[in-house]
Amino acid sequence: MKYQVEKATLWEQVNEAAGVQMRCIFGGRPNHERAKQTWEVFSSTDDVIYFLVRKNHVLQGYVRLLCVSGGSPVKTWIADFVSPSIYEPVVLAAKEVDGTLLVKGFGSEDDLLAKPWPRFGASWPKLEKYPYHNTQIMESTWMVVL
Repeated sequence: MKYQVEKATLWEQVNEAAGVQMRCIFGGRPNHERAKQTWEVFSSTDDVIYFLVRKNHVLQGYVRLLCVSGGSPVKTWIADFVSPSIYEPVVLAAKEVDGTLLVKGFGSEDDLLAKPWPRFGASWPKLEKYPYHNTQIMESTWMVVL
């Protein structure tokens, strides 16, 4: 594997990762305050987890996971946002959480990694509880990360 993931423990780490590619949750950008509020409310319960993505120890971005069903210890997670847009960090994040991780299909240089993953459509009404989320309630291209 070329990448490594590490669970963020401070909002400042998330903000730094968002700044790498100037994502919309970076300080001063349109979604910063709502994303920070979501972190502040839900990171303590581990319903929102950010994994910092590194390649050769250099910060590349982040993977944001949101809990959409279940409870402690087994939950269903969605990868709400992946930056950079590659599947390898999603696979690594899946190894770090209890439960099932789902990700939407997207074009990627490593899309062969996701080719055998089961696919289905689903809606996640629990997303409405988060002040900030990138994923729509109903999606038709969920894949189970294996």
